[in-house]
Amino acid sequence: MIITMTSIVRPDVFDVTLKFLKKYLLSTEAIKLILNIDNIGFGCSQKDMLKVAKKYFENIDCAMPKTPSFEQACINIWSKVDENYFLHWEDDCQLLQVIDLDWCKSILQKYSDIASLRFDSKSRSINTKSIYDVPCTYVKDGFHVAFDSRKQFGTGPSFIKSSFIKEALPLLDLKKNMEKQFRAGIKISKMRTLLERHKIVWYSSDNPMWSELGESWREKNKLEKVRDGLSLRYEKK
Repeated sequence: MIITMTSIVRPDVFDVTLKFLKKYLLSTEAIKLILNIDNIGFGCSQKDMLKVAKKYFENIDCAMPKTPSFEQACINIWSKVDENYFLHWEDDCQLLQVIDLDWCKSILQKYSDIASLRFDSKSRSINTKSIYDVPCTYVKDGFHVAFDSRKQFGTGPSFIKSSFIKEALPLLDLKKNMEKQFRAGIKISKMRTLLERHKIVWYSSDNPMWSELGESWREKNKLEKVRDGLSLRYEKK
């Protein structure tokens, strides 16, 4: 089983993320981590991040590019996936409860039109009627499906069908926001066609599946996120 992950240089946050992945992820398969560490951060190096990863995973494919780019990072790690399904995670998302990867795989095998099973930082009980303003319905196998999936794909924690990503990769532009390119599928014909053939669904849970650690890290270190186009950096307040 493969986990793909993009990250920046913040070992303390990364350590918490990996610690809880190891605690709550269930899989009968050996796990391989495909990691991209962008050179953004303070006081530590990309190699320090790799040391943290090695505490938790033995099989690691790690890229440490000199020039940071989230879009390039996503393309790099997704291009390396050589299995039919994979878990995509972010370096500042703390998993809060069990995810059974064998179950996730069985759902995507049963429903061949599902491209991505997303995990949310909000509760999604069986009574949920909409997801981010899009009406949805609950499926008894344990997930919600939005009536319109064209604006539902995201780069947050998700279990993804590789063939969907492989088909999307040639359509992606490094000079445009990654998530917006998927969600612009209502306008871009090839991406629209791809999205209309698939569903993006949400794991159903009465409690949040994960919590975001990045904001507290920024507050602790008195940093603010600064964007210049697609470029990201952190500056002291």
